[in-house]
Amino acid sequence: MYCTRNILLSTKTQNCCDASHSKNRVTFCLFIILIVLAKLCNTENLSPQQNKHPRRHVRIVIRNSPITRSTDNILMRYARERDRTLVRVIRTKRRKRNKDVLHIAPTHMRTVRLKSKTGFFLEIQPSGKVTGHVNKTKYTKMELQVITPHVKRIKSVATGRYLAINRKGKVISKGVSDNETYFFEELSENYDYLYCSIKYPKTDSGLSWYVGLKRSRSRKTLQGRAKRASRTLPGSSDYGFITFRRVVGKLLHDLFLLDLSKVTKQTALVLGYLFVSKA
Repeated sequence: MYCTRNILLSTKTQNCCDASHSKNRVTFCLFIILIVLAKLCNTENLSPQQNKHPRRHVRIVIRNSPITRSTDNILMRYARERDRTLVRVIRTKRRKRNKDVLHIAPTHMRTVRLKSKTGFFLEIQPSGKVTGHVNKTKYTKMELQVITPHVKRIKSVATGRYLAINRKGKVISKGVSDNETYFFEELSENYDYLYCSIKYPKTDSGLSWYVGLKRSRSRKTLQGRAKRASRTLPGSSDYGFITFRRVVGKLLHDLFLLDLSKVTKQTALVLGYLFVSKA
């Protein structure tokens, strides 16, 4: 009898232990499930707060930096999907560009000398100073680059520097091209070329800023100096330029081979002279 009692007690204790272990396991599993659900709820609640205005952030990025249209569409698409990490990756991987630069290659280039109406040739010194000289020098040779039919860029052949107008209205030169080196070419009533800055002045009411040369303070010298572009006066003679190009030898050759006896009642404007044929 005593043995049977002990056996029954041992079986009961084992059953109680197994039941308690199973209860502990169930409670532990339920606790883990509750923790996981709480984390998921927290992430779902926090994600809209973190990406509350992603599209606005992308618009600010697009406004502050010039990007291509394709990149703009990609950024807006990922902003709609509320995925700021991918937006950040694309924004860092795209090519960084200076927002002040017109990325347009010149369509045509020609070597000229710009002579002001005051009698000075425009020249850019190796130090970067913009001056004028009465005679033709190696620094007066300029490369006139055509960006659009009316937008031009002037580069010195000898020094490789670009003519520019800064925000203070001074005529300077720069080693690297930017928006300050682009000029709008106008033709005056006297058929002189006027070059005004396309960036300054920023106010619409102000007058245009033109490139001009004036006499130096000591008038005995052969050099002139650049006039401040912000002090523009309409009708001034300091801002007109005449372009001089090198005459091609083929034109002279064709001129001497021209048989005027075969041409009747025609005129030809060649090298600035008016030739009238025999009647």
